[in-house]
Amino acid sequence: MLDLRATLISGAAVWLGGTAVLLAQSPPAVPGIPNFIDARPLPQTERSRADELEAQRKAETELRRLTEEADARRRLEDDRRRAQEQTKTPVLDLDKVRAEDAARRLAAEAEAKSRSDEDARRQASEAAKRMAAEAEASRLAAEAELKRRADEETQRIAAEAEAKRLAAEAEARRIASEAELRRADAEAKRAAAELEVKRAAEAEAKRLADAETRRQAAAAAEAQRAAAEIEARRAAAAAAGNAAAAAAAAAAEARQQAEETARAAAAAIKADAQKLDPARLLTRGRQLLVEGNIVGARLLLDRAANSGNADAALALADTFDAAVIVRSGLVGVAADPALAEYWRARAAQMGSSPAAAPKQ
Repeated sequence: MLDLRATLISGAAVWLGGTAVLLAQSPPAVPGIPNFIDARPLPQTERSRADELEAQRKAETELRRLTEEADARRRLEDDRRRAQEQTKTPVLDLDKVRAEDAARRLAAEAEAKSRSDEDARRQASEAAKRMAAEAEASRLAAEAELKRRADEETQRIAAEAEAKRLAAEAEARRIASEAELRRADAEAKRAAAELEVKRAAEAEAKRLADAETRRQAAAAAEAQRAAAEIEARRAAAAAAGNAAAAAAAAAAEARQQAEETARAAAAAIKADAQKLDPARLLTRGRQLLVEGNIVGARLLLDRAANSGNADAALALADTFDAAVIVRSGLVGVAADPALAEYWRARAAQMGSSPAAAPKQ
């Protein structure tokens, strides 16, 4: 029994001596942490964590072993005490003192290990909190970046919409300006056509007046010539003493003069009618249509149609037909379906067979 107790005590002494050597070689103590524990931060890798767990497991195994040895020593001491009480033999308390000292040291080591574990848990908790704070900061930064990009996209879309609106307004102004220019051009063409027609009418009236003056002068000259011839014949007949022959000759000459005057007037009227021939007005109106002068063409075709020309009435109806205007490529010309139907009906009344149905 004494040999077993001595063996246990010597083993504990050897273990304590080795622990003292390790404590002497360990770095300086850190406040709140026993000096036999390395206070340097542990690596954060899985391998270092596995090594730490393995060391902890070995320490726990060693602590259980020492606890079992202490329990064994306590039981031995109890047995010795009971034996002393039974034999009343005084026993030296040196072993008891050593055993108690070893137990206190083991309790201190267990307390130090508990504190070390608590510090490790605290550090792990602080690391977890720090990682959570970093993750929250990263999330907030990502949300801020997303919001910034969304704001930039909204601003870009708004800028594009504003640019499109300004471009649409500019295009609308351009189209309105072009339409105004076309309207002004059509108005100018209409005014020029009206002026041309007016000038043509004035020239025609002047020509007719001149022709009438010339015709009257020619008729007067012819009358004077005929009168002179009649007077000469009358003088000749009187000189011959044949009054009846002179009267007959005078009557024949008068009839001849009247016939010539009538023929001259008919020729003048025919020439004037030739100048205002609806066919010629129709031809000129179609030429103006080809040239794009729709206003002048309508005026000439209107005069020809009112003169009874069915083709002119049909051509005038086409100038008011929207489909014909589009096919002709005329710009700034307004269609009028009612007038188109009216002039087609007039053309049909004048004897134009294709005028019965509107053109498509």
